[in-house]
Amino acid sequence: MQYLHYTTGSESIMKMVKADNPKRNLRLAYELDHNRYALFDLTEHIESIYTTPISYQIWGFSSNAKLSGIGRLEVFKLGVEEQEVWQAKLQKFMTENHEGCNGMYWLKDNHNSSNVAVLTCWFNPKELQKWQQSDEHRELTQFNHNYAKNIDQLYYHEDFKFLD
Repeated sequence: MQYLHYTTGSESIMKMVKADNPKRNLRLAYELDHNRYALFDLTEHIESIYTTPISYQIWGFSSNAKLSGIGRLEVFKLGVEEQEVWQAKLQKFMTENHEGCNGMYWLKDNHNSSNVAVLTCWFNPKELQKWQQSDEHRELTQFNHNYAKNIDQLYYHEDFKFLD
């Protein structure tokens, strides 16, 4: 089983945590929307090294998956039936080659099984923008309930630039 944990904070704190954990596969990123830094940990450990982690179980990933370039994390809160449809669409996309893509990760929240996510990584912002305008992306974001009728229908995203 693999896990993805991340946390956010100042550049100096993130670099200190990375330096203190040289045996971990830690990737420093800049969070574009909030002017702060993030530190990602791809690991086999369910427990995070961070004090306040956001943690996901990795359910699948594309053959070329790597944390580099521009990353977009999209999180959906879905019911069981919606998850089945969403997962089928995502699994199909993960087997296809997407121009400009460094890979995709299919994630499930460690603490709330109704939260599912996809992390896509792109060579540059232009490739991410092309993905966002594609029919494939629209198929995934049909589950985006920006018009939420209640608190249980949520969607959010974060964009990151991987620095190392």
